[in-house]
Amino acid sequence: MEKQNLFDIKVFSNGEVLLQSKKDGVTQSKTTTLQYFLSTFGQSFSTFETPILPTNCRKIIKSSNAELYIFEYPSSVRSIIYDGETYDNVYCPRAIFVIKIANNGGRRIMSKTDIFLADPLVPFNENMNLYRWCFNNYNYYKDGRSYVCWGSANDSYENILNGNTANYGAFFNLYMSSVFNNHLEPDISYSGIKQETRERMLNVILHLQTEKTFPMSATYDVGDTVATIVTRFKEGNY
Repeated sequence: MEKQNLFDIKVFSNGEVLLQSKKDGVTQSKTTTLQYFLSTFGQSFSTFETPILPTNCRKIIKSSNAELYIFEYPSSVRSIIYDGETYDNVYCPRAIFVIKIANNGGRRIMSKTDIFLADPLVPFNENMNLYRWCFNNYNYYKDGRSYVCWGSANDSYENILNGNTANYGAFFNLYMSSVFNNHLEPDISYSGIKQETRERMLNVILHLQTEKTFPMSATYDVGDTVATIVTRFKEGNY
């Protein structure tokens, strides 16, 4: 009896898994996320190799016309460019970076971006509290279109957006390495941060240069979690 290939599995770099079954000339298809596939059917394999996933990516969720990427970036020390001047050895707090990529007539668009602070002592989990981000050039709008102002980095942003999705981890690093100004200041209290100048972000930079920590008392809980964001995305409300 001739053997037939009854089952095909395709794993894509955006975290989508396509399952196809073939029998009597009829093909049935089902898509799922890589995370779900690995936790269920994927356990049947002794080894399983994924495509290259975006750096620092924690979750990828796909709908019929959009993809949601959730990244975690641990605290680090970076050089920050503010108002044309470079400040070295600036402590940058732990960040949760969320992007929604939508398909608009065959063209990719970043339809929503969120950046949050996360408590440095709480392990990553879907129900962890998320806090208002502390740097400029980002507009937060929980029920609308949050976005990053890419400014002079727009060409690099477009190259990443339209390139291999495995490189989407570069978006956050592009934001952090771009030129900051006093545009789109966050609505936080700056409690615990010495006000040495009239420019709020410069005060934050100077504080992070010396203290190497960001006071959580200076920000606030936005009332969202990774879990609620994922739920809203699946419902078409994110």
